[in-house]
Amino acid sequence: MGSATFKILPDNKLIIEKYSGTFLISEYERMKNDEFEHPDFNPDYDVLADLREGYFESIDVAPDKTVISVTDFLKSNKVNIGKRRCAFLAINPDQVVSSIFYENFIKGLPIVSKSFSTVLAALDWLAIQKKEEILLYLK
Repeated sequence: MGSATFKILPDNKLIIEKYSGTFLISEYERMKNDEFEHPDFNPDYDVLADLREGYFESIDVAPDKTVISVTDFLKSNKVNIGKRRCAFLAINPDQVVSSIFYENFIKGLPIVSKSFSTVLAALDWLAIQKKEEILLYLK
């Protein structure tokens, strides 16, 4: 089974979400609910979602339905979604396809998203100045 974890970096106004192994939609929702309740959470912080070592259990069978489940969950929690950017770190075609589906299904939410194959490219797009802590965390 996989895991979905997060780290909030207030100095960078960034939330890092890290996924590993095969995880369920319910694990994603649990992690997001924990994130929303964290004392450092801010709905306007940008998100760096590291998908490189993980994927949703159902993504290879029904990628569109999986992404719809994720975006429906986010839409049902609009109060926790501010104007933000979301950078996806992806290294395989399924992850890239998922992030493209995500971009298409987030209409109605104030999120701009984009996929990247390198951490530095994602951090540059997010305009992160202090990169050292993030680079160490994502090793």
